[in-house]
Amino acid sequence: MKGIEEGLKKSHKQSFLLDPKAQYSKLLSNKYQKLVGTPKWAEMDRVASDSEDEELLKTVGHVLKGKKGSILENSIEFQRLKDLNRSTYCEGLVTSVEFHPTSTVALVSGLRGVASIYSIEKTKCEKLHSIQFEKFPLKCCKLSLDGSEAILGSHKKFFFSYNLITGQKLKYFVPNNATKMTNFEISPDGKLLALAGRFGEIHILNAITKEWIVTLKQEYEVTGMGFSSDSRILYCHSNDSEVSVFNLTAQKMMHRFYDDGCLSGTSITMSPNGKFLATGSGQGIVNIYGTEDLLEKKTPTPVKIFKNLVTSISSLAYNPSSELLGMCSREINDALRLAHFPSATIYANFPGNNLAKAKPNILRFSPGGRYMAVGNMNGRVSLYILKHYEGF
Repeated sequence: MKGIEEGLKKSHKQSFLLDPKAQYSKLLSNKYQKLVGTPKWAEMDRVASDSEDEELLKTVGHVLKGKKGSILENSIEFQRLKDLNRSTYCEGLVTSVEFHPTSTVALVSGLRGVASIYSIEKTKCEKLHSIQFEKFPLKCCKLSLDGSEAILGSHKKFFFSYNLITGQKLKYFVPNNATKMTNFEISPDGKLLALAGRFGEIHILNAITKEWIVTLKQEYEVTGMGFSSDSRILYCHSNDSEVSVFNLTAQKMMHRFYDDGCLSGTSITMSPNGKFLATGSGQGIVNIYGTEDLLEKKTPTPVKIFKNLVTSISSLAYNPSSELLGMCSREINDALRLAHFPSATIYANFPGNNLAKAKPNILRFSPGGRYMAVGNMNGRVSLYILKHYEGF
């Protein structure tokens, strides 16, 4: 603390008016503001101390970096940490987990209508703030591209945006033909919001202004959506076996194909590198398609079929480097698997013996790939460190 105090005295002409702890607190606050602004939830009324200063530093940003070389395919080195939301477990059944793109925090939301912000520092997590939405069970939550805004939906005909910097909550109504906001995705470039509507409709909104742009339509009910890495194409799965492909520039369907062996689709996601499309079904099958010839065939052949889960797939997610695919099913305990790419093999040592003993509903990776969070039906968020990756 002495060296910090001396540095502050040299850089601030009026530093003698402040006590040393106040000076250090101000230094941390200024650093935070430069990185992510001054969020209302960070204005915590607490007595300054060395340990509390460290807690503030948890949220001031992270460096995206990974270890050199590709991750090994035969075994993955990982550690299961204490639950991300263990300080309160206030969200209820967890429906969404979103890692912040620039700060070491995560947003957790659930059916109790509570969205909470947690800091993540190595093996310790702490709740920073919670937002309560009365009579509004949160079914889906996404962060904007820059992490300044959370968009939260439910089974109502309206949804909310919450500004993480100002604390402002805004209410928006869904497009006329839509009845709920339970299934939506934001494009990788942060410009578009795709909302699954009724009768196969997909409503495309401006993700920034929330204004309606166009409504697209497929034959069957939409169960999952995934944007291409360049945000120009939208893949939509259905409660049948058909996947529709929409050109968002032309605002029309450009192709559709049958998901091999699928009776009812549940989820779909594109790898960040744009090479693989993963689909999940109600039968527990996960298909992997190469995207090079995907748009040319009505019945494409998967490059890999995963049959490791036997119940309906509830969530699929690639890590940022496209080297890992996480898959889970909410119907039975610990139905969670990790696949390696490009070998397309399942890690036999994951999740190992240290099981969560919970039904996994949603999974997400942190921006640097070091953390994986799994939201469970029992209200807990399991947190894993994937040791190959550094940073956050």
